[in-house]
Amino acid sequence: MVQFSIPSEAVGEQIHTRPFDMLLVWKLDRLNRSLKELIDTRDDLGHLGIDFIFYDKKIDTSSPTGKLVFRSLALWLNLSGI
Repeated sequence: MVQFSIPSEAVGEQIHTRPFDMLLVWKLDRLNRSLKELIDTRDDLGHLGIDFIFYDKKIDTSSPTGKLVFRSLALWLNLSGI
């Protein structure tokens, strides 16, 4: 496993070259500023075959359980107005 830190702008530029198949995000709120952006980013990268690991929440979207937990958390955040 290779560990590195990339500014979010650099990730956006490298997405379509697909130099990785998993994106490790240290904190859920560090990826995007809003819930809609977070879900859109997850969906866009998911279509490219790139999964997420959210370290702080222990969510790994490469598994069906991780996808369910991510969607459940997103739904809860949406309902709570966060």
